[in-house]
Amino acid sequence: GPFRDTHGSGFQRDTDRRKYPAMTSGSPLLEARGLAFRYPGGFGVGPLDLQLRPGELLLLAGPSGAGKSTLLDLLAGSLSPASGRLLFRQSAVLRTPLSALAAYRRRIGIVDHRGSLLADRSLRENLDFALAARGVTAGARRRERLQLLGRLGLLGLQDQKPATLSTGEGRRAQLALALSGNPDALLLDEPLGNLPREIRQDLFQQLLELRRAGTAILMTTHDDELLGSGEGRVLRMDHGRLSAAPGSRP
Repeated sequence: GPFRDTHGSGFQRDTDRRKYPAMTSGSPLLEARGLAFRYPGGFGVGPLDLQLRPGELLLLAGPSGAGKSTLLDLLAGSLSPASGRLLFRQSAVLRTPLSALAAYRRRIGIVDHRGSLLADRSLRENLDFALAARGVTAGARRRERLQLLGRLGLLGLQDQKPATLSTGEGRRAQLALALSGNPDALLLDEPLGNLPREIRQDLFQQLLELRRAGTAILMTTHDDELLGSGEGRVLRMDHGRLSAAPGSRP
C-alpha cells in the first residue's frame, strides 16, 4: 500500500476513499456545540462547533497558546466549559450524572501534555491498571497488553519504569496506554512532537492503521510535513477560534 515506504517517501496520502465510508456519512461520534471556556486572566476558547466521525482523522494546527490543548481538555471532559454541549454518540456527556462522564472517558484514549503513565509503576503495571479501569477482565488483560506492546514495539520494555524510557519509547508507551481497552476515539496532544523523523513517520503509520480500522482521531500538531500530507482534515486554531484550513471542510 501507499504507506509501506515510510522511510524514503515521508507522509503519503492514501486516496482510497472506500476505506473510510464513515468520513462522508453517518452521525458524528463526538460533537461539540457552542463549547466555550474562559480562563480567569481573560483568555478564552470558543464558542466553537466541531464534529468527529468514526474513522476520521482531524489534524488541529495553530500557534502555541492558541487554545488547542484547552480544546482537547474540553473534549476529554477534563475541563468544564462555561457554556455549550459535548455529545458522544448523540448523548450529552456534560451536566449529566458523573457515571455518564466516566462511561464516556472509558471510550476515549488520551495523550496529553500532563502524561498519564504512573512514574512508580512499570509499563506492564501501567497497562494492566488501565485495562482493569476500562473493564477488561483479568484473563483478557495479559493478551491485550502483549498485543498492544507488540504493535508498538515495546515488548522488551514492559518491566521498565517511565523515567528509563527514551522520548520516543515514552511517547509510544503513552499511546499504548491511550489504546488500552480499544477506544472509539483518540484525543492526542502533539503525540509526534520532538521526535526523530523516522519515529514520527512510524507512529503516524500506526495511527493511520487505527483510523482504517474505524478509530476516530483528533490530534494537535505543528508538523508542516504532516499537515501538508493530504491525510485527514485540517482545522486551524488561533486566539481560541477554529477555522477550516484551505481546501478542508469545516
